[in-house]
Parts: sequence; C-alpha cells; structure tokens
Amino acid sequence: MQNRLALSNNYKETRVVDLNIDPIPYPDGFFGTVTMGCTLAHVANPIRLLCEINRVLAPGGALVVTSPNPHYYWEAAINVFYHYFKNRVVKSKREEHFFSFSRFEMRVIQERAGFEVVRELGYLFALVKTPLRFNPLRHPGIAYEIVYISKKVGEPKSYTITEPSNRGGGIERVPTEF
Repeated sequence: MQNRLALSNNYKETRVVDLNIDPIPYPDGFFGTVTMGCTLAHVANPIRLLCEINRVLAPGGALVVTSPNPHYYWEAAINVFYHYFKNRVVKSKREEHFFSFSRFEMRVIQERAGFEVVRELGYLFALVKTPLRFNPLRHPGIAYEIVYISKKVGEPKSYTITEPSNRGGGIERVPTEF
C-alpha cells in the first residue's frame, strides 16, 4: 500500500506509522482538520490515538471520525445467531476489530481526549439480501456506520475511575498516563 500511495501525484509526502505505538510525525497544532475512517476499532489503545490527534490538531480544530455502529440491525442478528454466523462474517471481524463503540462510548472517549462531538450523521442502511439502500443522515442510530464531527475543546483528561473499598463508597479519579 505504501508504494501505491507514494506513486500518486496527489500526495506531497507519505509517512507510514504504527498508530498503536508511534507518535504522529507532525508538530503540535499542525493540522486544522483530521479525518479518520473506521480506524479506532483497529487500534489497541483508541484513547491514546485520540490524545495524539489532539496534540497535532490546532485549538478549535475539527476531527471527523467514522465508526461502525454496533447496534446496526445486522450486527444484532450476528450476535443473536452467533453460532450460525461464526464461520462467516464474525471470523473476519474477530481478526480485524479490537473495539466496537456505541454512540455513548464514542462521545465518552472523545471527551476524555479533549473533543466535543458536535454532529453525528448516519451512513448507509442496507437491508441484507435486498436492493434497499439509503443514507439515514438524520438517524445515525439505524445506520451501518456513523460519522462523528467533533471539535477540539481542550486537552486530554488523563485519569482512571475507581471505587476505593476503604473510603466508604463514592468514586475517585486516579491520575494516569496514556
């Protein structure tokens, strides 16, 4: 893939990085917008990657992320009938995806990384085994994929929530590093 990208006249340069461990090779605040198509589900530490994107994004910059919807009707069917599908669709998903983010979870991890989701759009609804296809832009909850448009609003919040047993209830934020 690197060679194909390098051959394109549309790119000034191509940099290949392992998003699981490498920093994004650009200085702080370098970009006004970052786009990421269906990537977060494939990395081992998605919050770390979002924090790294926060670093290279200018204050107030935009982040556009797409992610499969784990509550898409076909995903629910696959989960209910797992044993029937396990050697078909699910096998490839097991190899490729580390995570599956609900709309709530996507907002939480983006907030922890210093972003605010300002808009969600639905992309593609397809009724399996039929020609029915449409883009439910205003109804992302029924879409196969959701596009999240976010704004950088601050710095990442680095902590873990815990419920200490020796303090009589409540929760505590324990500082951590990504």
